[in-house]
Amino acid sequence: MKAIYTLFEDEITQDEWEYTDEFKAELDRRYAHYKNGGKMVSTAESGKQVKELLKRQEEMSYRYIYEPAALIEYKEAISW
Repeated sequence: MKAIYTLFEDEITQDEWEYTDEFKAELDRRYAHYKNGGKMVSTAESGKQVKELLKRQEEMSYRYIYEPAALIEYKEAISW
């Protein structure tokens, strides 16, 4: 086991996160939103949303290739 760890030690160890002022401000904003009763998204729901967006992107990419008029609809769909 030690030999395996030694082989992968560099890949296993992770440097500390760099908490920039911008990153801290974003964490504070999200925490305040949560504390004020803001809706949070679970990991499962987030994954579901990502899958739906990727599916829509794939469908729109296909349509863009075969239906050039779909480009306008695609641009509208991705601009939130």
